[in-house]
Amino acid sequence: PAGACVSVLYGMASSERRERDRAAERRERERADAQSWRLSEMLVLCQAVLKYGENDWSAVSKAVRGKLGPERDHNNYIPRRCQAKYQDLQKMEVQNLALSTRKRRGYGDADKSV
Repeated sequence: PAGACVSVLYGMASSERRERDRAAERRERERADAQSWRLSEMLVLCQAVLKYGENDWSAVSKAVRGKLGPERDHNNYIPRRCQAKYQDLQKMEVQNLALSTRKRRGYGDADKSV
């Protein structure tokens, strides 16, 4: 009986581990998909976020899909992926702002000689 409990618990643990691995793979695929957006699609995304806000990803997703041509895979623009891409764009903006601030303050100009 005790051995049966151990095997059941071990089975549950490996099942949870597989589910966690699948979720991580799914998140990684979504990140890769979110990174493959065209510039025009990112602009449409930003326009939709300006119009509908950061709390209505269904409306944002619908607006983005409505502006795209039939050659694009519309499954790439589901609400969760639109939100992920917008968050990526925000992170990029913060990084660019930090970089431009550093340049204005003169950091990183060690290359300038003569």
